[in-house]
Amino acid sequence: MRNQSSGNNKAHNPYSTLLKIATPAMLSLLVSCGGGGSSSDGTPTVTPPITLGSVTAQLPINGAKWNDYVQGIVTTATDTACVAASDTACIHGGERRVVVATGMSSCAGLTASDDLGAFNWVCDGSTNPVQLVSTGLAPGKNLSDLIDFGARGFLSNKVTVYHNGSAWGVTPASTAWWANSVIVNNNGGNLVTASAIYLVTADTTNHYTLDADKVALVIQPGVTLSGPGTDDAVYSYSTNHLWLEGNINTSNPSSYTGVNLQYVNFSMLRNLSVQNGFTGVYLAGGSYNALAGVTVSNSAHGIDIGAASNNTLAGVTLINNYFGVNLASGSNNNILAGITASNSHYGVELFDSSNNNILAGITASNNYIGVYITSSSNNNILASVTASNNNNGVSITNSDSTKFWSLAMSNDGSQDISLDGTTNTHFDGLYKDSGLTSCQLLNGAAEFDANCSPVNTGSNFARNSPITLANSFVGMMTGDDTQNASDASGAAADYPAAPITFDWTHFDNSYRGWGIDGSPAQGQWTTGPGRIWDWSLLASDTVIKGVQPLPTGNDFITHTWSDSSTVTFLRNAVEIQNSGGNNNGLCESNETCLYTPNIGSYQGQGNLISAGTFTDGTLIGITLMKYETNGV
Repeated sequence: MRNQSSGNNKAHNPYSTLLKIATPAMLSLLVSCGGGGSSSDGTPTVTPPITLGSVTAQLPINGAKWNDYVQGIVTTATDTACVAASDTACIHGGERRVVVATGMSSCAGLTASDDLGAFNWVCDGSTNPVQLVSTGLAPGKNLSDLIDFGARGFLSNKVTVYHNGSAWGVTPASTAWWANSVIVNNNGGNLVTASAIYLVTADTTNHYTLDADKVALVIQPGVTLSGPGTDDAVYSYSTNHLWLEGNINTSNPSSYTGVNLQYVNFSMLRNLSVQNGFTGVYLAGGSYNALAGVTVSNSAHGIDIGAASNNTLAGVTLINNYFGVNLASGSNNNILAGITASNSHYGVELFDSSNNNILAGITASNNYIGVYITSSSNNNILASVTASNNNNGVSITNSDSTKFWSLAMSNDGSQDISLDGTTNTHFDGLYKDSGLTSCQLLNGAAEFDANCSPVNTGSNFARNSPITLANSFVGMMTGDDTQNASDASGAAADYPAAPITFDWTHFDNSYRGWGIDGSPAQGQWTTGPGRIWDWSLLASDTVIKGVQPLPTGNDFITHTWSDSSTVTFLRNAVEIQNSGGNNNGLCESNETCLYTPNIGSYQGQGNLISAGTFTDGTLIGITLMKYETNGV
């Protein structure tokens, strides 16, 4: 057991992984453009790297400072400032740095890395000389990794460019990659300096209001912001381009919110942990915000999204809340990718006309209902879901036109799937069950007949029954989780008398969560002994692991949105976030995507490697990657 006061382990989560660029090891023989040689006795000579120019902003006019945003997507971005009130596509310019590879006219053999290991780098061959460009923070890296908290500024950093695996050029070390003011504030209050990065460097019970655009609030790792107990810990109204990181523990599950953002747009919550509040994160009326690597535990509402559209939640963990993620009041066009929701009443809920949302890579376990779509929430997509140990796995009521595929459901009490008063709900792909003979289909739902055989002509799936998942998942942990401070050989003797001090969220991988110990272990753990459950797949499994074939451009699905527009995307694949596409989680033409060979949320671990040559069809130009290891 190991106690961690902040930060989250997101290992093995394919849906939140940024495209990784391999960093070659520095070889003992370094070769520059002219190559190396040897001395008279045959000893290799070493040519040192050349000195390159300084690292600069790729978008120097309106994208130079950390929280600057510019119009467009990665492939079309201009140096025009983002207008949060009206723009629908903007990128974070602060993460886009550039190094000119002086003398190089081709990207062949060129890679790069920075000393802090903070960024992913790619080569842009559209210029002469070519450029090495940072596409964003590397997995597991955050703004806090760029900050010198003692000196109140940015850490020194430099970039090494490699040619065919050997160091070829290096930039001067510099702290001046960004010109933002860095200000320590442990006293709370109104943060009014635009583009400032405010640091919390000591435990505090103060309240912070973000009152200016482009403000960053970074809570130093190991430090906790508790909030005053009489107000939200962090609040902002009608500001844009914010950045928030760190650990918040309100210690008051009956009232108040950890982070309350209203009408905030184009902002980032990254590596944020919120515990013990009435609501962990409340997002109302905002658009184009991103929550990455966020955990919320022991709250009535984990992440509550109301009348907020076009937001992305990636790599989010929600454990021991009443609601894990709740989209309500017409929250449309949101993307939930790589969500772990366990030990809650509702794991993931779409409520009250929340339409056109994409849910991909959902692990919902030990809840009353794993995934709940209700109250006229129509035209949503649900893909790559593992729902286990719930009272109800997936429940869709009074909501139409859901498209879903790749669902792995096991040991759900009342029903794995319940459809009530829903029409035009379509399954796609391979459907496997444990030999069900009675399906919960009420009030006109017609996906199956009473014997659970497919009858809906709008679906495209083949039934494989009966099967068992008893030997598919890792399941109950009997060994210690090295990241969790509250388990003993994977278990807890009793439900904690003080839930606010229990470690709900730190695990060795993102497919783990707390639940009831023993069998049948269905529903939320609230009393008696508990245990960590792991919903990774065993390497020995042949039932749902490796059963989905590598797709071609003609293996596609078409889905119709509420406005009658359509989207066509690749089966058995998901878009890799921040890899140059539109970041909607669906694999479309000319995007880089993750091949998903398994049914359910787990798709492997380790480095990303090529999945093979993609064959064009209706969809074209797709680059397919996969994890090098599939199964534990």
